[in-house]
Amino acid sequence: MSLRICRIQVDATPDLYVMRLQREKLISTEFATGLSSQEHAARFRIVGHMMFEAASRKGMGVTRSDVVCYEVATGKKHRITASGVRVMKQLNAACQNIEGIWPTL
Repeated sequence: MSLRICRIQVDATPDLYVMRLQREKLISTEFATGLSSQEHAARFRIVGHMMFEAASRKGMGVTRSDVVCYEVATGKKHRITASGVRVMKQLNAACQNIEGIWPTL
């Protein structure tokens, strides 16, 4: 599953698709250690919102509560919040910057 922002194609494929109580769950796993809990939370916020947006655009019918990011080292589950509009605006701005800089590299 991928997400297209501007002319940038971003991979937003979850690590696991799980059916639970007739609902499809999208799960991303993180094995990295050495990151602070704030860094994990920020990373999961971005990854989770990208997975949710890609699934929504594909018409999968998932809700924000169907997207889970699982931190394997600690067992902590991160869920995305309703502040997805702000995150997506930031991702759009970042992709626009990449799109503008890319030809000069």
